Amino acid sequence: MVAKPHPVSIAERLLEIERNAKKEHITELEQMMDKFMMQHKKEIVRHVFADYSEDFKELTKEFDKLKKELEIMEMDLPDAGATAEKSEIKPANKKSIGK
Repeated sequence: MVAKPHPVSIAERLLEIERNAKKEHITELEQMMDKFMMQHKKEIVRHVFADYSEDFKELTKEFDKLKKELEIMEMDLPDAGATAEKSEIKPANKKSIGK
């Protein structure tokens, strides 16, 4: 019994053929590719998701870590109203402007 090729490998092969195809055949190949993708989209998406799910988990952990660090830094900042009072702009000396 001959094993059927995996839909993802077929999709990859169709993409390769599409890239190498001559201009007049591209629309036909695009139609074939669209039809194939629609027929096997669940399996292809599942396969792609499995490849990237670990990366996504790592990025999520890193994002959460950075978010917590930012929250801690924000808590350490003084009140915005308190800093505004201390850093009032004083008018310049009129005599020193003309010199």
